[in-house]
Amino acid sequence: MIAYGINREGKRDILAIESMYDETEESWREFFRELKRRGVRKIRLCISDAHLGLQKALKSEWIGSSWQRCKVHFMRNIMARVPHREKKRFAEKMKQIWLQPDKESALKMAEIFSKEYEKSFPQAIRCLEEGLKDSLQFYEFPEIDKRKISSTNVVERIIREIRRRSRVIGVFPS
Repeated sequence: MIAYGINREGKRDILAIESMYDETEESWREFFRELKRRGVRKIRLCISDAHLGLQKALKSEWIGSSWQRCKVHFMRNIMARVPHREKKRFAEKMKQIWLQPDKESALKMAEIFSKEYEKSFPQAIRCLEEGLKDSLQFYEFPEIDKRKISSTNVVERIIREIRRRSRVIGVFPS
């Protein structure tokens, strides 16, 4: 589990990297409690995939915080419902939703997009409509560059780097 923080000035920092056996609500609660013990006072926005255990733990441990569904994970969930030959065109148009300057424009773009594709790809559009609002929470924080808080890409890069570096080590001494 990795916690990665961005302050109001846009400064990024890795707050914690912890090994856990599973991703249960209780594991996430303990992870959040450890962040508190280490000095984290408030989380305004938590960005993750749509893991229910994390969402429940967040609501109970960080009352008043918002949850942002990672737009990249969300787009992959939607794209899984689109035939391969249509993916490129569909994805290019769908990406425009999250590139809008504000939430109202993003919702309007999503509405136009949904109308265009609802007959061709009803399952994909239903998935989009069910999770869209969770993927647009970053618009509530205009003071922070939305590219930094709309996805978990930075965390994914950290995970890849940890794997790359740990593959070359045969045995960890502790």
